[in-house]
Amino acid sequence: ADVIFIDPPYDSDLYNQSLKIIKENKILQKDGIIILEHPIDKEINNNGFELIKAKVYGNKQISYYQSSGITNCWPIDNLWAFVNLLACLIFSTLAGSYLP
Repeated sequence: ADVIFIDPPYDSDLYNQSLKIIKENKILQKDGIIILEHPIDKEINNNGFELIKAKVYGNKQISYYQSSGITNCWPIDNLWAFVNLLACLIFSTLAGSYLP
């Protein structure tokens, strides 16, 4: 997969399990990215993925991971524009409105 979005139920431990399954089964392509939404107080085991960016929205955090050792696998400006648009769409749908 090129982009994997993970947003499991907040009271679960599916965050770390999801990353582990993705790594073990080589689901993420070499130049792919994982977008993980989680509570800011949740400890995340990156399972060998490299954290490339994190954004906090209230009590939620969106963490962006890529395979370790990959540099500039995405045109970074285009990636963040896409990801911010995606976050806006998700939060507007869930909350009714989104303020950047």
